[in-house]
Amino acid sequence: MTPDFDALERSVLQCIVDKRWTDLAALLHDDVVITTAGWLNEPAAKQTWIAEVAESHVLHGYDIHSVDVRDMGAVAVVLVLSTQRATWKDAPFEGMFRYTDVWRADDGAGWRLAVRHASLLPTN
Repeated sequence: MTPDFDALERSVLQCIVDKRWTDLAALLHDDVVITTAGWLNEPAAKQTWIAEVAESHVLHGYDIHSVDVRDMGAVAVVLVLSTQRATWKDAPFEGMFRYTDVWRADDGAGWRLAVRHASLLPTN
């Protein structure tokens, strides 16, 4: 059965809005790697990314515009387009992001995010 990837993607962002770091960690594979949209210079592991988000970002809200899923069995590639409203570096920020997420099914643990590549779309 294919999970509701829209709900999973929303869960990741909502954990950040609500500052629920333990819940966010549970959505991420232990060996997850994330390439941020320029916030970190190198791909980050689970604890590095959570610590950076907790310290540097205040996500106030988001809109998910599209979720495009390529189901490959125990793995799914999910392309997401979202707008996010935040405070970053002590200043208001709003940006549109594209994510390429790879979700992986775990035995008994459900689906967890294994790889994320984030891109910030240029403003016009």
